[in-house]
Amino acid sequence: MVFFICVLQLGQALQCYECMNLKDKACGTSYTASDKYNVTCEPEATACRKLEYRDSLQGITTDGVVVTRSCWTSPGKEGYAPEKCEKMFSSHVCYCTTDGCNGGQLVQPHRVLVSVALLSLLQFVFRLTNVSVGGK
Repeated sequence: MVFFICVLQLGQALQCYECMNLKDKACGTSYTASDKYNVTCEPEATACRKLEYRDSLQGITTDGVVVTRSCWTSPGKEGYAPEKCEKMFSSHVCYCTTDGCNGGQLVQPHRVLVSVALLSLLQFVFRLTNVSVGGK
């Protein structure tokens, strides 16, 4: 059962948040993830990206930081680590490879499902071993 759940997850396209705080202030540095901006990425997308950079025009955003969240396709053949962040000049960019990872700190529903399935399987195996040991 756990195997099938994991296989189903492999066949799905990556899901990321796509928004920009210039269009919606709720998409700022401190972001509470919302299904409103959750999108299914194109199949070739390799990561979710969160880009923050200083607003040189001062006044466009309230805190002087422009934040963009999006799907990302790596220009090269290299993949990304589960989470990779880089700081360049006045910008900070992070790439990650799990669904919704460029939003707030959410509990991923499929992770919860897999965890529950694994715990159920362990409980079942534990009961089987207790029955067979007690029956001898």
